[in-house]
Amino acid sequence: MIQANSEILPPILIIFLLLASIYTLLRFCESIKKDKLVTPWLVISGITYGLLIITLTNFFILLPFLIVWLYNITIKVKRLKYTLIFLMLSLTPAFLSTMRNFIHSNEPVIICYNGGINFYIGNNSDIKRTVSIQPGYQWDSLMTTAYITERITNFGEMQNFWYRKAFQFIIHNPLKWMGITLKKAILFFNAWEFPRNTDDEFFNNYSIVNKTPFLKANLLFPLGFSG
Repeated sequence: MIQANSEILPPILIIFLLLASIYTLLRFCESIKKDKLVTPWLVISGITYGLLIITLTNFFILLPFLIVWLYNITIKVKRLKYTLIFLMLSLTPAFLSTMRNFIHSNEPVIICYNGGINFYIGNNSDIKRTVSIQPGYQWDSLMTTAYITERITNFGEMQNFWYRKAFQFIIHNPLKWMGITLKKAILFFNAWEFPRNTDDEFFNNYSIVNKTPFLKANLLFPLGFSG
């Protein structure tokens, strides 16, 4: 994930925020059992999880499950209070990001508008081409499709345009889509990590971090599941 001494990719921040949120949430649980001051740990956990959401919006999906879990483990007297604190703090960064987008673009875009194009890239009939598009003419051509075909110029409608195209493919080609999803699941758990559009071997010659012998994913997953 670190290709050079000076290049830090988003997964580094995502992993840090995720681990920080989990750690502080566990410390909150321990504090409840020991009847200690619990609010600071809960506040830090909520803030870090909120930052995690705006870093990778997929973690929005996990939030309802976290809320239910938090509600069940806390004491009955303060159950609602703690749950609401965590929920409000987790949603605050997303709310501020949305407000910022509305102020600058006059559109209610939640966090970012690239969710549609990202979803389409992995869910269409020509997925081999879309996932391998490189920066340059091909990428620019894809990104201008919404304007060329429907004269869409604002970010919100552009996002909806790509979501519509992806869901049209899913609805009209359910078996093909399930095959693509199965293949993506297999590749996700595969030990081979697909390279980015940069020469990792070149950066390896100058990166101290990349020379560290980390374990492969196919060895880490069983250890992670076993605890």
